[in-house]
Amino acid sequence: MPERKNSRIQELSRARRARMARRRVLVAVAAVCVLATSCGVAAVGVTSVVRSFQSQTEQVSSTDASPEALPETTAEERTGRAGEERTENAEEEARQERLPVAQSCDSLEVLVDPRHALPPDYSPTDLVYIVGYGVPTVGGDMLLREEATGKLAELMQRAGADGEELLVASAYRSYSEQQQTFAHFQGIYGPEVEYVSAPPGQSQHQLGTTVDFTNSEVGYQLLPAFSETNASRWLERNAWRYGFINTYPAEDISGTGRQAEAWEYRYVGKETAREIHESDLGLREYLAQNGLAPCRSGTSDATAEAPGQQRAW
Repeated sequence: MPERKNSRIQELSRARRARMARRRVLVAVAAVCVLATSCGVAAVGVTSVVRSFQSQTEQVSSTDASPEALPETTAEERTGRAGEERTENAEEEARQERLPVAQSCDSLEVLVDPRHALPPDYSPTDLVYIVGYGVPTVGGDMLLREEATGKLAELMQRAGADGEELLVASAYRSYSEQQQTFAHFQGIYGPEVEYVSAPPGQSQHQLGTTVDFTNSEVGYQLLPAFSETNASRWLERNAWRYGFINTYPAEDISGTGRQAEAWEYRYVGKETAREIHESDLGLREYLAQNGLAPCRSGTSDATAEAPGQQRAW
């Protein structure tokens, strides 16, 4: 029985990788569309990106078993797994329901996910333009909260000193910007849209503490290939020292419901970032246990948009 169970787990894992590879096509195409239209940067053609990821998908699919080919399981095994999943989900929901509500969404420990959305009228009151702090960008100046901007500037300076090229492709986005962006991609990708764009209120970028990184190795785009760059590995090792944590790590795909986004980092403060780094938890998991639920209403969402501000993702 153990051998049969292990065999099924392996088959399920291969089938899941095939599905994930197909979804990466959507992520890549969305990223190209975003940067080509919003940043004014010469992006790689959509067709070439699609072909590249389709090739990866076909390679995985050709060697992996389809769900229909998986060995049958006993009713006892199915019932056991379903029971375990229900228990885990119930425990997670109970923990999140107990989260205290933040008096202000300006708190650095606010949990933002499908069950904890930011109010439409929330916009940080301390947004500043980041280029003036010496932060290089793709597509013009952008906005970020002042504290996060200062630490971001330190991070970028250190990365440059270590020989790593990093630029910011996206920073603060308002609720209304995300609303327009999500509607646009929903028209293109339908039910798959949440793999490539967060619904309004659920974007980490509305907090004004989240940035997307890129560099020349990925054509100044937001692509899964960024995770394989030296700059990405530098961020994995060092971003926490400046208070930044990856928002959608590969290890928590099942929890976030999003593709891994090696380029997106959120500022949570140096102490919290250190605690997350030293734990076995991702950002979402940590905040689900130790964070705050979003405030129920925010300040006016009327902050001026930065020229060239990237609007998607």
